[in-house]
Amino acid sequence: MKEKSILTKCVMLMLIALVLFASGCRTTTPPVEEPVVEKPEAVEEIVSKDAKYKIGIMTGTVSQGEEEYQEALNQVAKYGDLIVHATYPDQFSTEMETTISRTVEMASDPDVKAIVFVQAVPGAAAAIDKVHETRPDMVFIAGVPAEDPAVIASKANIVMQVDEISMGVTIPTLAYEMGAKTFIHYSFPRHLSYATIARRLEIMKETCAKLGIELVEVTAPDPTGDAGMSGAQQFIVEDVPRQIATYGKDTAFFSTNCGLQEPLIRMIWEGGAIYPQQCCPSPYHGYPAALNIDVSGHEGDVPYMLEQIAAKLKEKGQEGRMSTWGVPINMLMIDAGVRFAIEYAEGRVDPNDTAAFKRVINEAAAARGVGEVTITSYDEEVKLDNFLMLLCPFHDFSGGVVTEKPAVEPYKIGIMTGTVSQGEEEYQEALNQVAKYGDLIVHATYPDQFSTEMETTISRTVEMASDPEVKAIVFVQAVPGAAAAIDKVRETRPDMVFIAGVPAEDPAVIAGKANIVMQVDEISMGVTIPTLAYEMGAKTFIHYSFPRHLSYATIARRLEIMKETCAKLGIELVEVTAPDPTGDAGMSGAQQFIVEDVPRQIATYGKDTAFFSTNCGLQEPLIRMIWEGGAIYPQQCCPSPYHGYPAALNIDVSGHEGDVPYMLEQIAAKLKEKGQEGRMSTWGVPINMLMIDAGVRFAIEYAEGRVDPNDAEAFKRIINEAAAARGVGEVTITSYDEEVKLDNFLMLLCPFHDFSK
Repeated sequence: MKEKSILTKCVMLMLIALVLFASGCRTTTPPVEEPVVEKPEAVEEIVSKDAKYKIGIMTGTVSQGEEEYQEALNQVAKYGDLIVHATYPDQFSTEMETTISRTVEMASDPDVKAIVFVQAVPGAAAAIDKVHETRPDMVFIAGVPAEDPAVIASKANIVMQVDEISMGVTIPTLAYEMGAKTFIHYSFPRHLSYATIARRLEIMKETCAKLGIELVEVTAPDPTGDAGMSGAQQFIVEDVPRQIATYGKDTAFFSTNCGLQEPLIRMIWEGGAIYPQQCCPSPYHGYPAALNIDVSGHEGDVPYMLEQIAAKLKEKGQEGRMSTWGVPINMLMIDAGVRFAIEYAEGRVDPNDTAAFKRVINEAAAARGVGEVTITSYDEEVKLDNFLMLLCPFHDFSGGVVTEKPAVEPYKIGIMTGTVSQGEEEYQEALNQVAKYGDLIVHATYPDQFSTEMETTISRTVEMASDPEVKAIVFVQAVPGAAAAIDKVRETRPDMVFIAGVPAEDPAVIAGKANIVMQVDEISMGVTIPTLAYEMGAKTFIHYSFPRHLSYATIARRLEIMKETCAKLGIELVEVTAPDPTGDAGMSGAQQFIVEDVPRQIATYGKDTAFFSTNCGLQEPLIRMIWEGGAIYPQQCCPSPYHGYPAALNIDVSGHEGDVPYMLEQIAAKLKEKGQEGRMSTWGVPINMLMIDAGVRFAIEYAEGRVDPNDAEAFKRIINEAAAARGVGEVTITSYDEEVKLDNFLMLLCPFHDFSK
């Protein structure tokens, strides 16, 4: 959002002020002697059987921070002795030394490898410093920080905060979707003097104006004033019916004060009006007391609470007109923090990997049925990449469509690929998409001789676009003629969205035509391939190529980076000139050279020798000879489970075309026959298949009005959703930045597949 440039500074100013009144932001509940933990689900296989580590969780007490406290108990129930839980004092603002000493005490156990600190109350930064004096390796994940963003971000590995400013858009938008024509904003001068609340109100006004909603500011009594909380609550009880009588039931209500949520919810429920969310969204905030829901015996059981709220709302037909977030955000922060800490302790992620943490947050959210969490980084005065701002989706109590939005117009998505003989992986993925979505997908192919038959490519693209229901075309590979095809289509269909993969034309040209462009980040492989070879035990790196290939700028530059990387890693890089398959020897001669040379190189340098070739046609004999000789093979020049492996290892593909999991299983089985499962690799998905999958997902979201067709950030999210669905892991995505920065030209790098697991 454009407003992000000011939001986080405002948020932090607000939070520092609110932390003194933290108990006021929580629904009052009776003391709980023995909190009951929600029944844990079976633990996923993310913890090794011989785990020797522990994860610490630091929260408030049950009286000061019940949601965090209950989630810590949930984690103990789930992971047992793997979790160590402690609490900071209720009077944390004046007892910072106690917070520090309890954190240090937790860190004194050498088995504790990471501490999840939610809320990160005043003193958290000093506690981290104190721990790092003796445990510099300790990882800290902090949620809801009460200290300066730059300070806490420099101490903790990961920081999380709610994105309150963005609610200035999301709350009125949901109100509109629920049918609101008027929006009542309850506040008072003290709150409106806080930068965060004031800025959010301004954005609410702007959003309401765009949506055609009348925003009405109503001054409520300040609960800290003469009337007290009871007087302020009584005002809400009396005023909500007045507003409904004045503006009608299609009126949405919002209050900036936590203590006013309970009467506000109750009166809206009784009056049939609209309630998008609380100021501090959570199923536990205001709803239980307002709707007379018995929480006893279900503390920390979010699904139970959501079910009870839904039942109460349905009594009044309000299930589509009242909402909240589907999870208390502090509980989600702890859940994600523990998951990430385990991945770190297991050696699967770097402790500062924010991209991995974003993935883990959404895994935790998905496990709770919450939906996609919108995550951005703090960007006020200074960019803090590890300071993550979170925005959860609203919970749909109707069990169906929460809004009354107009039905989506009928649409189709086009996919343009090569034929099965020219681009089998793309062709098979198009068939996969047809099998998944049916008539929603229109598939066509460009000619095999695409370089000389560009007019055919253009005409087939125009023909596909002639169907008015086709709203977007996914073009993989974007062969020569793709840019001209886009121009031709837009003469009559300027609205058509194009997502192009593997472009064969100038980056600036294709990026100026297509909405989104994808390409493999080949240059970065100059680092990743030797690095994996090193991790596999390589002492020597054989680079097969020939003069024609080395005249290509990309291949030449990648080789230079490989040399630099090998030098840093202590690997000897040996250049070997292979016959050019287009030369006199032909492909058969070049392949025969590989068959004869690989054993020579292994005899010379030993089995701890890694091999790489710049030519696709040489991969099959290279894989076979490495497999037989026990050497190392990080990846192909064009990484894919289908590239070279099936023929080299005699794997029968028939009946399993396009079935990537099958292929990975078969390769793993063959590698294990030779004890090579830890010394040979590839990417876990054919990248062109992933491009099509992500392109179709994005096109559908565009056609249904959920994303802007030029939103590269949304596309990055969708690529990783598609990758996660395939079990591939986090895709590294950067934008083209050579001579000119092209934000919509995305460079992709997938993780290697580990055949040993």
